[in-house]
Formats: sequence, C-alpha cells, structure tokens
Amino acid sequence: MSKLIITKKSEEENNQTTGLNGEIFAIPSVGLSVHDGVTQGGVLLKQNNASNENILRNGSFIVNQNGTSWQGIPTSGNIEYIVDGWFYHRGGGSTANAAVSTGLASDLPVATKALRVTTFSGNNDNSFSIICQQISGVNLLDGQTVTISFWAKTTSSRRIAVILRQDYDNVVGSPELFLGNPSLTNNWEFYSYTITVPKAITTSAFGVNNFTGLWIWLEAGSDYDARTGGIGAQSGQTDIANVKMEIGNSATLFGTFNLENETLKVQQYYEKNFDDIFMFNGAYNDAASIKSNVYIPFVPKIKIPNVTINTNFLTNPSILAIGKRGFNVLATPTSASSVARVTDYIANAEILPY
Repeated sequence: MSKLIITKKSEEENNQTTGLNGEIFAIPSVGLSVHDGVTQGGVLLKQNNASNENILRNGSFIVNQNGTSWQGIPTSGNIEYIVDGWFYHRGGGSTANAAVSTGLASDLPVATKALRVTTFSGNNDNSFSIICQQISGVNLLDGQTVTISFWAKTTSSRRIAVILRQDYDNVVGSPELFLGNPSLTNNWEFYSYTITVPKAITTSAFGVNNFTGLWIWLEAGSDYDARTGGIGAQSGQTDIANVKMEIGNSATLFGTFNLENETLKVQQYYEKNFDDIFMFNGAYNDAASIKSNVYIPFVPKIKIPNVTINTNFLTNPSILAIGKRGFNVLATPTSASSVARVTDYIANAEILPY
C-alpha cells in the first residue's frame, strides 16, 4: 500500500505549480490543493470555507442504520436501499455487491469511511448500474452555481458518469445535467464539477416525489450513451468517499464528521429505531376488548413516511394517523403480566430514483 505524502507550499508557489496527478499540497492557513498533472494550481480546497453545507446527506457514509453490507442486490425489483441516503439502481440484468467500512478508506487520510460497489453487468444494451441520492425539491438549486466533488478509485481503469437530475414527478420534461466522465484509476483521486443549475419549470403539478438527484453511473449499455457519454456496460469495483454537493463555484474541504448531525439529516428521510416503546395498557376500550395504545414521535420527515413495526405481547396491531412527526399504534395486549411494546420501527420517506 502506497503512503500519501502531503507537501507544504505557499499559495503563491502552488499557483505556479502544475504538480503530478493526484499530488496534494498543504497550504498553511488556506487549505489543500489537489493536482491533476495538467492544471496549474490544481483544485484548491479552502479551509476557511470548510463549513460550507453539504446538501447531500451521509456523503461520508458514517451513518449505518441500514447496515454495512449488501450482497446480490437488488434482492427484488430494480432498486435497493443501501447505506443510508443512497440507492443502488439497475437495469438490463445488472447486479451488484456493496459495502461500507473504515478499512476501505484506510489509505485516504481525508475520509473516515468509503463505499465499495462491485458491479456485475448484464452486458446488454439496456444494462446499467447507478448509485444515487434524491433530495426533496426539484427547484432546490434553481439558478444556483453548484459544485459536486468526491474521491474515487477502481481496481482497473474505467470511466463513470456524473449527472445532476431534476425530476418533477409525473411532469414531462424532467432534465438531466451531464457533469462529466471522470476516468478512475487504482489510486484515490479527487474529482470536482461545477455547474449552474437552470430554474425548474413553473407549475403547480409537481408530484409529491419531485426531487433534485445526484446520479453516479458506474456502467451503462449503448441505450444510455446519450445520457452517460458512452461509458459502456462493464463489471468491476468502484470505491467512493466524501461525496459533497455545495453552493459555490469551487470545492471546499469536506468538513468534520459529526455523526449526530449527519444522523438527523438522514432521519428526515429514513429512520430506524430499535428501542423498546412501551404501550399504555387499558388506555382504550372498544367495548369488545381493552386495548393498548401509544403515540410514537420521530424526527420530522420531508413527507408522510411508510411505517413498519415489530411488537411483543400484542395481537392485531394497527398503525394509525401517520404524520410527518409521528404515528399511533393500537392493539390488544396478550398478557396481563407482561408489558406490551413496540420493539422496533422503520419510518421511510426516501424518494425512489424514478
């Protein structure tokens, strides 16, 4: 494993240096400069802008409510929810394995964790594999200059495609903004793309699932050449870390890894809870039997979520009055000597990529 060596330079020295591909200079009191072997000065990540908000949730992959490993995905249909905030989306018989861990980022000092997706292409014209995130609001970035950045590598050289999608949900004409075809190598490299987002169309007909989405195409057959720049149907392994979408015309430092704040961002869309929630026995009587009930609040969601629960010492539990802030459970207790309870729940308000 090669060791990453960071050299110190003044801002003036850096501006006059082309540098090697992947070379990083530390500029005291300014930040880091990442070089590509071509651009003089490289890409400057300014430390004084390190707090720029990441519009994406869990771009560091540190929130793992939904686990850390997914094999043979999707297990059904064409979409699988993987690490919190992110989906694997496929077509044409393609499948994948995915995993996230600290070990995958061990040779990348700027990251805590990385996501690895190994694709197995269907090798058809309509095959594709995408990792994507949908953010509520098609007009979220109207007229803004936006920069998307990430670190990535692969086991063998390959091109991928980076696309910003504005989806109106049930309105014809949802546009895609093609950002580029980064050429990945077997070394960690930094990629950054800046684009001005056009204003969304003016309409009152947006569906509830309208979104702004970041789609990273890992492979795609010839049916999608116009959308992806012709990256081709291909199998292989891709590692990605520190994915960031921010307002501004340049990439800034990724920032700190605050697990609590990142979890709250994730839980606006998807929340898993494994704490026992005790019911109020005898709080409701429908003349046929004495019921137990409880109101369960959660982190406010971007829309009314789908809710699933597991219970203990209850029969025929009903989920009632689901809102953006919580839901009710009503059921018949099965034992007078045990406390009826909800053992876990999932409140899912994630937006699918279609």
